[in-house]
Amino acid sequence: MNPQQLQVFLEYTRRFDSIARDFPLEMREGTPLDKKMRDKKAEFSESVQHAVIRYFNMCSEEFYLHSVHLIPGEIFDMWFKQLERCMKTDLFSGLWKTVRSSYDHSADFQARLDGMIGG
Repeated sequence: MNPQQLQVFLEYTRRFDSIARDFPLEMREGTPLDKKMRDKKAEFSESVQHAVIRYFNMCSEEFYLHSVHLIPGEIFDMWFKQLERCMKTDLFSGLWKTVRSSYDHSADFQARLDGMIGG
């Protein structure tokens, strides 16, 4: 990892930590999300929904930065495995369907997330 890539990595790690503070506790416990989050039927607060949208924005930026080689493949793959895990939840997949058109400028990013939810 070159110095520029390291700087990008550190900044995006900091940003993720800031965003993740607003995620539901189940997502911060380090436990499997699939059943816990899918079974959670309550509406999520507006602040949680905004955190998820900020996460989508950050991921679209990471997607672009990876395409211009500012994020190494192994780091990008690690981050996107986490996103894929999140997209299996109703919170993320449902909100993605609502905000998807906001990412029309990045058809490749849309396709990648659509593929994570089978859309």
